[in-house]
Amino acid sequence: MIFNPLRIGMHYICIDYQHNVLFKFNAVMKKITFILVMVLTVGISNATFYVTPTGTGDGSSWATALGSIQAAIDAAAAEFNTSATAQEVWVASGTYSTATAALIMKAGVNLYGGFAGTETTKEQRVKGTNPWDYTNATILNGGNAKRCIEVSANFTSVYVIDGFTITNGNGQGLQLNNSGGGLVLRANLKLQNSIVTGNTTSGNGGGVNMVGGIVSNCWIYNNVSTSGTITSGGGVYSAPATGFTSTIEQSVIERNTNGGIRAQAAGSTYIDRNIIRNNTSTGNGASIYLNNPTVCEITNNLITNNSGTNNIYLNKGKLINNTVVNNEGGIYLASATNVSEVYNNIIVGNVVKATTTPTSVSVVTGYPGGKVKYNATWPSIAYQAFGDATDSILTTDAATAWTEIAFVAPTTFAGVTSDPAKLLEIQQADWKVGSASLALNSGDNSYLPSTITTDFAGLDRIVGTAIDLGAYERPEATTAVSPLNGKSFQLTVEGRQLIISGLDKGVTVSVYQLNGMLVKHLQVSSDISTVAVGQGMYLVKSADKVQKVIVR
Repeated sequence: MIFNPLRIGMHYICIDYQHNVLFKFNAVMKKITFILVMVLTVGISNATFYVTPTGTGDGSSWATALGSIQAAIDAAAAEFNTSATAQEVWVASGTYSTATAALIMKAGVNLYGGFAGTETTKEQRVKGTNPWDYTNATILNGGNAKRCIEVSANFTSVYVIDGFTITNGNGQGLQLNNSGGGLVLRANLKLQNSIVTGNTTSGNGGGVNMVGGIVSNCWIYNNVSTSGTITSGGGVYSAPATGFTSTIEQSVIERNTNGGIRAQAAGSTYIDRNIIRNNTSTGNGASIYLNNPTVCEITNNLITNNSGTNNIYLNKGKLINNTVVNNEGGIYLASATNVSEVYNNIIVGNVVKATTTPTSVSVVTGYPGGKVKYNATWPSIAYQAFGDATDSILTTDAATAWTEIAFVAPTTFAGVTSDPAKLLEIQQADWKVGSASLALNSGDNSYLPSTITTDFAGLDRIVGTAIDLGAYERPEATTAVSPLNGKSFQLTVEGRQLIISGLDKGVTVSVYQLNGMLVKHLQVSSDISTVAVGQGMYLVKSADKVQKVIVR
């Protein structure tokens, strides 16, 4: 017999060529078969389905793309049902009509737009400054005949719609007709990095109807609800069922008709770190209208230049650490039994609609005391029956209150506008407060929900002894200085400048990052020296004097 060794992996087997005897044949072939099956399975389960406006292929590549987004979603969902691995649909730029039928999202499918049609990764999509700015726009157009996207059931895992412009929807679909002009979301369906504009409905949610789900990093503007005098969420309507949640976060909601956001129903709605501005309502709730939601927390939002009978209408819910400024219409707490709570906000510069009369917070008869506290308001509510003395930091007049809050670059007018110059002013407004603002360190930490750890800008929400009022935690208020050795010198922060004082002229001072990297050596030439820095931790050294500073 003639035996020759054959190496497979780390094993050698011998083959008897004369008698064709293969030792370990069955074991080795089973391993090879298993590996091939695994390779093929992985290849299939991670499939991407491609769509272009002129596609006629099977969707396996850009060159053989499908021409139908719905066909791609259906194919991806079928693959998910086989592989139990989430699939992706990539849609090239262009306009896709949903005028005959809204797209139906399905479990296991992530839908991405914004492609030029040559990319091999999602990260290659070309974007502008804002999260929704895709150079290669992928547009879903309802043709004023149907809504653009809907979903028939709640999902058990999060799936996304990313990189689309959703427009000209009219709220008609297979379900929830006359609501959700642009789209309907349900639990765990997430709309992100997208634009919702020019949609309309005769019911709730001119732009979006949320029966749960997530809206994140979106621009929702110029949508309309025509439901009448009851504010119905021209931008977004949220009504999750018991046990489900809607989240609206880090989005710009502006220029919508019949209110920016409405929330109600048995589930929970969370509204965090949004810009809600330049929305209108003929009745209450130009920016936000809450109608007895089981849970609704409104935190870290900039709510400015909206116009309605009341700007914020609360029939149950919590308004915490928001900046509510220069609106026509104040905040109205509408129920003595469905009690709303208002804590740690800045509420100034607001006026009664179509007047110059200042307004802040008003309540229904019988409203209980102690639920409106630690706010900076003008007119002051400190000594009203529902107020508390902790709201007394602004007590003189409207002009003084404005100066004492000390916004960096506020708008100069109240209410909505269509004037191009004023629109630009709204867009360029900076609602952070200055270093002398009475809003600094004036809140109560206990009222901030434990789930909220950052401010509007994404910086730490509480650093130091007390939380700042409004949507921002000022960096200066989050600066911690500690002497490490030697004689302490004075070290403070203004904006992104380290200010060093208390050293003799001619002395050399050095600023290092905590990892030892030098930021700057400088020689003190005046009573005060400054060094530009970014967010982080630094060591400032001069001879045997060392101090640590944390810039948040």
